[in-house]
Amino acid sequence: MPYARTLAPFAVVLAISAAHAAPSAAALPPQTTTATAPVKRIAGVCPRRIVVKTYARPYEGGANFEIVAQLAEFADRIRVRRIARDGVAFDGALRPRFARCDGSAVVSDGGNRTLFTFRDRSVRFVFQPSPELQELKARIVRGNPSVTGAVAD
Repeated sequence: MPYARTLAPFAVVLAISAAHAAPSAAALPPQTTTATAPVKRIAGVCPRRIVVKTYARPYEGGANFEIVAQLAEFADRIRVRRIARDGVAFDGALRPRFARCDGSAVVSDGGNRTLFTFRDRSVRFVFQPSPELQELKARIVRGNPSVTGAVAD
């Protein structure tokens, strides 16, 4: 092995270079943002605020998103009413404590808007995506409405 001594320094340089290389696109960490808005109460007992969490998983050329409205504490029997390119509509029954709530809230996060209306013992809300968000899907996750989509560069 006459070349072992000659190539050993190159092997060390390659190992150090690999350890300090920029992370690959597949290794990009997920990102979470939280947006809140107060409920504008007209009458009754209403939740103080609405929380919408956005989970992003970036990849080379775009990202997958999941947007979750945190409603399980004050609403149940949530269901998807409509899904279209311009938005996703949900509704649900308010829990007894909030049954007489008459109010509204608007949560904006990253170009997305979610409109909430509390009235007649129910909550109705519409998620309006930013134009870049594509492939919308809706589901209920642990009692909370969820919209998933993707953004491509």
